[in-house]
Amino acid sequence: MTVEREGSRAEGGPNLIHVHACIHCGYLLRREEVDSRQVASGVYYCPKCDLDGPLNVKILDAAELEANRSGLQCNGSNG
Repeated sequence: MTVEREGSRAEGGPNLIHVHACIHCGYLLRREEVDSRQVASGVYYCPKCDLDGPLNVKILDAAELEANRSGLQCNGSNG
């Protein structure tokens, strides 16, 4: 079920998605790309830098995910 609100994608607003960001390199994965065992344990394995770390949940515009995967890194730290 989809709930559309003011400023939603249907009205030209941002296309917000739930991602997990590696705290080491900033690589982003969509929620559906993360194994359910990683979500249950709270420990995320990054396929890019080959390191483990805590899940780092972010809500981003889909364009930010595409920019990250195109080589533009987001800052992996929360600050």
